[in-house]
Amino acid sequence: ADLSTNTSPVVAQILDRKIIADEIGLKYDANKVPIIPNNSDTSSVVNDPIDRLCDLVMKEAWSDYLEKNKLKATDLEIQEYKNYMDQFMAKQTIKWQKQLDELDIHLKDTALTQKERDRDEKQRSTLLRIINREKQEDKTGKLTSEELRSVYGPFIESWKFDKSIYEKYGGTVGMTKFGPVP
Repeated sequence: ADLSTNTSPVVAQILDRKIIADEIGLKYDANKVPIIPNNSDTSSVVNDPIDRLCDLVMKEAWSDYLEKNKLKATDLEIQEYKNYMDQFMAKQTIKWQKQLDELDIHLKDTALTQKERDRDEKQRSTLLRIINREKQEDKTGKLTSEELRSVYGPFIESWKFDKSIYEKYGGTVGMTKFGPVP
C-alpha cells in the first residue's frame, strides 16, 4: 500500500513492510485508532482483519526466509516439477478413462437398482468433467515461465522451506493429514 497518500493508520510492521488498517479491512475511529474486533464481530466475517494480518505477516516472513536462505524455486526445479506433473496427469487420465469405460459397461446391467444407477451416473458425470477439463487444459497451450512459476513455485518453495526448518531446528515442522512434515 502507498503510505505517502493514504491516511489509514499503520497497524503492524514486519521487516521493512508497513501494514495499514485499510489493507487488512480493519476499521479505525476518527482519531485513527484501530478498532480491534472481538470474536463475535468476526465470527461471520469472510475476510477477518486479524486473519488477514496474520496471513500478511506470515507471507512476508516466509518470503524473507526463502530469499535470505536462497530457497526460491529455480527454473530447472519448476521445469522438473512440471514434467513430473505432466507424466502423473497422463497416467491419471488413462486411469480415469479406464474407470469411465468400466462404468459404461456396468451401467448396461439391467439388474442395477435405481440407487446404484444414480450413483454410477453421478460418478460417470464427474469423470467426464475431469477428463474434459484435462483435454481443455491441453488445448489451451503452454504456460509462460511466469505462469509456471506462480503455479509450481509455491509447492517447491514450501517443500524447501520445511526441509530447511527441519534441518536447522529438527523435530516436526508441521502436521498434515498425511502425517508429520518432514
